[in-house]
Amino acid sequence: MMHRFGPFELDEASRVVLRARREVALQPRVFDLLAYLVRNRERVIGKDELLDAIWPHVTVTDNSLQRAVSMLRAVLREGGMDGAIRNVPGI
Repeated sequence: MMHRFGPFELDEASRVVLRARREVALQPRVFDLLAYLVRNRERVIGKDELLDAIWPHVTVTDNSLQRAVSMLRAVLREGGMDGAIRNVPGI
């Protein structure tokens, strides 16, 4: 499935993200995080859900999620989408 948002195109089947038709290099878990967030963009997603979705059957710390979100925010910022990922206190 192809998703378009801002200057980005996300092709889940090919595991490719394009910005202005140029491929953006993403680590596999960062790609998975972006795909999950795009598929669920209509709702707030809790930290535990993200950890279970991106790192299934693996015990990781919150730091792993924070690092992946930070890397994803940097990529989105380059495309002018600074506020695309927001933290909601308490969720």
